Formats: sequence, C-alpha cells, structure tokens
Amino acid sequence: LNTFVYLNEKGEDKFRIRLKEMDYPRKLTFVERSNSFVMLLKGQEEKQNNATAESLGILGINALGDLIWKREVNLTGSIVSLVNLIDGYLIVGNYMVLRDLNGKEYRTRIGDSGPCLIKLNERGDLVKVSPVATSKSIYVVDVVKVSDKSINLLGFEDTFESAQGKTVISDGRIIHIMANRFCQVICSNL
Repeated sequence: LNTFVYLNEKGEDKFRIRLKEMDYPRKLTFVERSNSFVMLLKGQEEKQNNATAESLGILGINALGDLIWKREVNLTGSIVSLVNLIDGYLIVGNYMVLRDLNGKEYRTRIGDSGPCLIKLNERGDLVKVSPVATSKSIYVVDVVKVSDKSINLLGFEDTFESAQGKTVISDGRIIHIMANRFCQVICSNL
C-alpha cells in the first residue's frame, strides 16, 4: 500500500493519503511554481524489472493530496531521474523497448540498454518520447541538471544485467550525454 505523506516545516504530518496505485514509487519531486508534486511509479518490486514491459505511472498531486492528473507510458527498462523543467518535466531512463507518441517502436539488441527521454508538459500531457541514439549499449545511472539547456546524463557502456549496482565512479570511463528540455542531444562523448 502506497501512502502519500506531506510534512510541514517542523516535520509533523500535514496529512496522509492512501494512494490507489499499487506500483512501486520510484521518484517524487515538488513543483514549487504550482505547489504540487509529481510522482513516478513502476513495477511491483524495489529492484526494477528491465526485461518486461511495465506501465510507468506518472501522477500529479496537489498540495491537498488530490490527484490532479495521471498518465501512463509502457516501458521495458528502468527509471533514472525526474527533472523539473520551466515548462514541464523530463523523465530520464534506460530502455530495451520504447514506443514514441506516433507508435513507432524502438528496440535495443537483446540485453542491451539505451538512454531515453520522456517529456511531459505542466498538465502531465506527453509531449515527446525519445530514445537517445547510440551505437553501443549505454546504461545511464545519474542525471545532473545545470539548466533547461544543459541536462547531463551520466553513465557507462554496459548491459542491463551487468550494470546492476554499478555507479559512474566505480566503472572508470564515464559516458556523458548533454540534452536540453526539448529532448535534443546537444553533445556527447560517444
């Protein structure tokens, strides 16, 4: 059972609301401009299932705990980060199978990983679902946002299976991909 808990400045419960969604919570961000939250849920277990298509639930929740909007995206892969943008949100992940807004399906080679970007507007509407083109299996483990023009994906060359538990620091050679809020790749060291 998922429970949304909102605490005040003193750390005291402001309210607790049980969510109907049963999937595992992956990311939560506070959106100051709208005084609301965006939450990502995917799968049933703590360890993300990269090999099976699962629904990625994206929830918009206001400061009173009311569900404002809900969206779903099918993803065979994992979630890395949820980034606030000036005009919405960017979900960064790794995929094996991904479908864009036109229904075109993108697949990596079996077991390989590819970075993906999913953009939503402030109302939670899907704006773009975009794989990042790579010639190798790239596994993203961290995201650093400098600005909406510089969203940095950090990872390494690896497959889903062997990448589990690794960090950018432990692997050695860092793969760096810089994207912007339009899901465009600005530069990379690939």
